[in-house]
Amino acid sequence: MSVARLKGIGVAIRAFLRFLIATGRCLPGLDHAMPDAAGWRLASIPRFLPEADIARIIAACDGERRLRDRAIILLLVRLGLRASEVARLSFDDIDWLQGSIRLYGKGRREELLPLTQEVGDALIAYLERGRAALPARALFLTENVKV
Repeated sequence: MSVARLKGIGVAIRAFLRFLIATGRCLPGLDHAMPDAAGWRLASIPRFLPEADIARIIAACDGERRLRDRAIILLLVRLGLRASEVARLSFDDIDWLQGSIRLYGKGRREELLPLTQEVGDALIAYLERGRAALPARALFLTENVKV
């Protein structure tokens, strides 16, 4: 719902609380406990992270126990994938011979992205040494444990 509609609902609830206070059915001051609707009209999120921050995030994923995290972070920052796209990746979506990743965008539109060397190396390291040997088609499993 829109911020304006939410603010209107807040006004109605505060008016009802004031009525309850005036008739003695509610504790005084409870109408002030109702928070205002947040309207972040002038606020914005950063469009991108500085390269130094990205390098620091990738460096934090070093080591054998962080292979999954490193592969996911590289897919996000190097290829610009959305988190939902990374979560939906399966083995069928990666074409190792052509060096591409197949994604399904809005309306099930198929898109091919190049698989860079850095991302490919991270995926191979995760698949060989970090992913549990389970018969799941999903590329990334919920837990990073070896079976």
